[in-house]
Amino acid sequence: MEKKPTNPPDAPRRAFLPFAIGLPLAFAVVILILMVFQYRQVKALVAKSPAPMEVIPQSLPAEKAVLEKVKIFLDTASPLTGDTLRLAATEVNHLMRTSPVLHDQGETYRLELQDSLMVLTNVMPAKKLNGPVAWMVKLFDSGGWLNSRMEGRLTLEKGRLKVLLTRAYMNGIEAPVSTFNRDNRLDPRKMTLDTAAFDAYIARLTEVDIERDELILIRD
Repeated sequence: MEKKPTNPPDAPRRAFLPFAIGLPLAFAVVILILMVFQYRQVKALVAKSPAPMEVIPQSLPAEKAVLEKVKIFLDTASPLTGDTLRLAATEVNHLMRTSPVLHDQGETYRLELQDSLMVLTNVMPAKKLNGPVAWMVKLFDSGGWLNSRMEGRLTLEKGRLKVLLTRAYMNGIEAPVSTFNRDNRLDPRKMTLDTAAFDAYIARLTEVDIERDELILIRD
């Protein structure tokens, strides 16, 4: 009886070799395609020059006055005339300028209060972006500019003040809000160096709101 030919013992190993080599190459091709796609997105978001923007004129006396106004309102040892403080959009801009963190970042920004929304228009160097695509921006367009506009709602939950981002634009193009922050929130706490004092002040608030062009703080 004639015997059937058998494969050499090393035949399965030779058959597995192309698969072992081809699989990493396939993954590399997919990653390259994703990088090219992200790079095209980055190119659309980064501008060659900063966009013109009307800002609130800087005023050191106005900054000092609004900062003192907020501190007196939140200081439990100070005599209060009420439990509610209303700040106009101009005052909020002056208050933001007292942040040494924002000052060091060298950003140009303008905050507007529209109905129940905070609208932040911002111009900054692309290399200072933080977020999921920041490394791509810094790698390919470190000399560009990010002209952004963010819309969000101010929230106060468990003693934490946050801005929940609802829409974002970069150079006039709508972008994912995750471009600016992974959890789609801005944290005003990061604007201060004395986080302990900031937390103590925010803990005294019971409610925050925006009505038309005013920021409303309510304390206990």
